[in-house]
This record gives sequence, structure tokens and C-alpha cells, in this order.
Amino acid sequence: FKGMAVRPHAYDRVVTEFHGSATCPSSIPVFYISFPCAKDPEWNARCPGKSTAIVITEAPFGPFAPWRNARHRHRGADYDALKTQLANLLREGLFERFPQLRGKVEFEELGTPLSNEYYLNAFQGSSYGAIHSPARFFKPYMKPETPVPGLYLTGQDALTNGVGGAMIGGLLAACGGDDGGDSGST
Repeated sequence: FKGMAVRPHAYDRVVTEFHGSATCPSSIPVFYISFPCAKDPEWNARCPGKSTAIVITEAPFGPFAPWRNARHRHRGADYDALKTQLANLLREGLFERFPQLRGKVEFEELGTPLSNEYYLNAFQGSSYGAIHSPARFFKPYMKPETPVPGLYLTGQDALTNGVGGAMIGGLLAACGGDDGGDSGST
């Protein structure tokens, strides 16, 4: 975002500080913008003059922890204010990169780590499953093969996180765990 010049060697520190925050951050170091409707060849015919945008970021769990046990959709004014503050940051990040969209947003909805906990049963609202560390590659369960013959796991937690990890996990599962070695058949 504006005013946040991050040199490559400072990136890890900035992201670590962001995720360790116990209060709502005043800036967001990393986010992703996508326009899913741009991939739909019939979108303009079905929805002329309309577009969709998705703005995604990770959020630290700490600021949301006080409402962890509160009833979903009934967390109160302070929670709603926190969501509004984050939505404003993301919206401004969108407008900074796509200024022509300012004044044209008709609907927005913000999910928080508590949304991910509620809808996805994701620990502390993690959006990318298992923790990302080198240790994950040494876990016996972080692979497509299972003890059940013919049952393979796929998706981002079968190998590594994200879309690329999910694709590779799917490929490994489709190969049936074949390590490429000689099976002895002719």
C-alpha cells in the first residue's frame, strides 16, 4: 500500500510483524486481486456493465480472538468495526491499483479468520491448511499415499500449499503414488 516501501530483505520481518499483531493492522503487506468474471466468455452477455473482483489477504488471528466463542453473525459492533476497518484497507488497495473502480463498488463482503474457522473448520482461520514450514515435508501423513490400499489424498495438504500445491498433489494422487521405479511388470 502507499507509503509501505518494503525492501526484499525486510519482507519476512514485515509479514511476521503483521501476523503477530494483536490489533488491527494499519496496512496490509501482501494481498491478491483477481477478476473471476474476466475468465467467463459469456459474462458480458449475462451481466452487461457489471464485474466482479476478489481481494484476498491473510489476516492475523489475534485481533479476532476476543470473538472466537461469540455466535456467528452476532459478534457485535466492535467486531463489525474491525471488519469495516480491514475492508477499507483492502478496498483502498484495490483502488490504488485500479482507480477506475472507485465509486463503482455495489456490494462487498469481508470474511475474517473467524469466518474460515466457522465455515471451513480451519484452525485459527488459516486459509491455507497445514502450517507452512520445512518440517511439513517430513510428516508421514503429508503425502498422497495412505495406509488404506487404493486411497490417495489430494489437494494442497498432500504436498504444499496453494493452487500449485493442489495441482501437484492431484497429479501425484492420479499417478497412484507411483515413484517412477520399476514395478517388475513387463
